[in-house]
Amino acid sequence: MTTQPKLCIPVTDVSLEVLDSVMDLLGAIEYRNTKYNLEIGDRFDVLFESPYGVISDFLIEHLEIDKVFDFLNKKKIISYSCDLGPACRSYKNVVEKGVIRSYPTEAVLTKQEILSLAVKRCAWLRSKFSGTLKFEILNFYPTGVYEHICEPGFICKFLENVNGELLLDLGHARVSAENMGIPFEQYLDDLPLERVSEIHFSKAIMVNGVWEDAHELPVDEDYKLLESLTEKLDIKYVVVEYYKDPQKLVNIFNTLYTMFRTSV
Repeated sequence: MTTQPKLCIPVTDVSLEVLDSVMDLLGAIEYRNTKYNLEIGDRFDVLFESPYGVISDFLIEHLEIDKVFDFLNKKKIISYSCDLGPACRSYKNVVEKGVIRSYPTEAVLTKQEILSLAVKRCAWLRSKFSGTLKFEILNFYPTGVYEHICEPGFICKFLENVNGELLLDLGHARVSAENMGIPFEQYLDDLPLERVSEIHFSKAIMVNGVWEDAHELPVDEDYKLLESLTEKLDIKYVVVEYYKDPQKLVNIFNTLYTMFRTSV
C-alpha cells in the first residue's frame, strides 16, 4: 500500500440516511446520476459513475438528456466511469426468476468492432471531459451481451486502445470468473491490475445455483482480499456498494477505516 485508500460512498437514498454517521470516515463521494445535489464544498474528491457502457447507444442518450457534462463541470468531478462494454449497441433487460438478464437487440459486435467504437467514443468523451476515464469490469452471463468484454486478455487490449483505467468491481469479477469457469484468483491475476485505482466492494453470492452480483454484506474473506489488493496496488478509492441495512453499511465503513489505518 503506497497510500491509504480513500473510502467512498455512492450517492443513493440509502447512503444519504447514513451520510452524517460516516462523514468523518470518507475521502470521496460518487454520484450515479444528476438528480442529487449535495453541498459538500471541497471536503471530498467527487467521482461519477454512469449506469451504461461505453459501447451502448443508451450512454449517449443519457449524457445528452441528463446534461451530464454540465453536472460534471458544476460539481468539479475528477473521474468519470462507465461499463467496459456491452458487446452490442443496444439491449433489453428481462426479469427471469427474480433477477435481471440483458439480451442483445442488435447484432453482437466483433472484438475489433468493439475496439473501434470504443476509441471513437472515448475521443468524444475526452473532448467534453478532462478528468480520468475509468471502465468498469462487467459480470459475465451467456446471453450475448457480455461476449468478449469480460475476457481478461480483451480487457487488457481494450484499455490499451483507449488509454483508460480499469474500475475493479470485485462482485462483477467474481461472477465473471465463476460463470466463465476460471478460478477467481487466476482471473484477478490475468487482469491489468496496474490500471486499477478504484475498487467497488461488496459480496457476490449464488442465487438459485447461479452467481449473482447481489451487493451482499462482505464477510472476512472479502475484507482479506480487499486488504491484499490495496497492499500491492496503488488504490486511491474503495467504493462500498452495499445498499440494504443502513446500520450494517455504517459498520462496513467503520471496519474498513480501522483496517486501512492499521495497515499503513
